Amino acid sequence: MIHIHIGGAGVMIGDMLWRQYFKEEPDTPYKHFIFEEVKNGLVPRALFIDLDDRMINQIKLNSKFQYHPSYLINYKEDGSNNFSKGHYTLGKELRPLVEEQIRKQSEACDRVQQFIFTQSISGGTGSGFQSLLLNELTKNYQKTFKTAFTIYPSANMNNNTVYPYNAMLSIHQIVEQCNAQVIFDNETMYQMLQNTLELDHLDYSHLNNLIAQTISSYTSISRFSNKNNQEILRTLVPYPRIQYITPSYGPLIDVNDYKRNIFSQKQLLQYIFSRESKLYQSVNNPFNLATSLISRGLHIDQIQNTNQNFINYHNYYEQKTNYFGSKSKNYQVLEQLAEINQTQTLFSNDLMIKKKLEKIGKEFDILYSKRAFVFWFVGEGLESGELSECRENFEQLMMDYKMLLNMDNDSSGDDSSQFS
Repeated sequence: MIHIHIGGAGVMIGDMLWRQYFKEEPDTPYKHFIFEEVKNGLVPRALFIDLDDRMINQIKLNSKFQYHPSYLINYKEDGSNNFSKGHYTLGKELRPLVEEQIRKQSEACDRVQQFIFTQSISGGTGSGFQSLLLNELTKNYQKTFKTAFTIYPSANMNNNTVYPYNAMLSIHQIVEQCNAQVIFDNETMYQMLQNTLELDHLDYSHLNNLIAQTISSYTSISRFSNKNNQEILRTLVPYPRIQYITPSYGPLIDVNDYKRNIFSQKQLLQYIFSRESKLYQSVNNPFNLATSLISRGLHIDQIQNTNQNFINYHNYYEQKTNYFGSKSKNYQVLEQLAEINQTQTLFSNDLMIKKKLEKIGKEFDILYSKRAFVFWFVGEGLESGELSECRENFEQLMMDYKMLLNMDNDSSGDDSSQFS
């Protein structure tokens, strides 16, 4: 697996994730999935990419371990919250260097099983450069599974006026190039943390930690059990475009409250299937096409056998929940959080996220109806008709979700071929 962390948010999520990985490393039996052996020890199979050097320099200074210097890549100026800069102008200058480093990392692997991305699509680099790189990876690594762990915009926690343009242009590319998207939003994560923990202060490190814990659980199936973790998400995507996966994680417990919060196995399952554990949440009750559950801990053998009926109850159709056990300890990078005996990570293909995704379309329409700020993007190389093309593609995606929801009310017909 090669991790690719793009843009300011993607780089900081990546740094939190690799701090997590290094804490788990002594107990990890199959290190080769994420680490490359060098003379001085192990280095991450990862690239950190940003158009400016601020975040790259920050992880160089703050890190308790060393990244390979060739894998920390930046350009001379930032993306200015402009997809076009990341995709067309500055991004094209950076692309050859990034592709060369991916080639070197790929050649150092027996086989590249998967590319794992982290980024936010609100800004210019995470949206624009990731889209550019995905196009190239699809050409050169067509059969390699690509998973994006992506922060989607939160209108109430976003100070970027043009985020609807960046998001719309990026969604157009990710849906076509990725095999699965696990999506988060800062507002949901912040509310989840506020409701769960009694901390005096919450910042982006706590949000990044949630994403890092989710990815660590996802890759733990390979790192601790030597199994193909792609199946966790692959089985949740019945049609290529219906690929949005919503994660849930927990429990999170303040280190001072650990002894007062001992969960039984049934309580853990009740929590992970509740709204309180979701990291991307629609206002509507879930409509799960399929779910995958990861139980992580040293004593998880009996969970599936004793609680199978409860686990399967939450799938709308009769398909069983995919269950995966990761026999490993749970570590925490942040000192305020307890390292508990057992955690759960749930991945759901919830059709009801359509309602929340449609808000991005509405925000886009408000800007684009007045052609506000379009010249920023066209001036950096975007073709004038590309924004409207992406909006049409997004509308078709929402229609795909609507048709699947409607099929539940009209089971006499089978229109599934339309989504293939």
